[in-house]
Amino acid sequence: MSDSKDFEGQSVGIHKKTFTINQKWTLTYVDRAEDVKTRGMYTPYNMHLGRPFYIQSRLPMQRVVTVVGGRNLVLKTMDRTNQSQVFFLDPTSHTIKSVQ
Repeated sequence: MSDSKDFEGQSVGIHKKTFTINQKWTLTYVDRAEDVKTRGMYTPYNMHLGRPFYIQSRLPMQRVVTVVGGRNLVLKTMDRTNQSQVFFLDPTSHTIKSVQ
């Protein structure tokens, strides 16, 4: 996120590591969305393959990464009906992909 701003629609970008709160994220699995403290994952990536999750900011509003326009990432309030906020670790490529 540019300038560590925490507002609806803020763009998510890639920057040099600064160890600040705006660069810290929590993976919240969809089936555990009410329990942000999900633990006990096991894979080489410490993630479940193919299990859908939200990428949740650790900034005060705890917004989630949302795909907008097919390629842009922004922060938005979690909406469990919005598939553009759901991601998964692809079991074949081992990359994070959007469900959308």
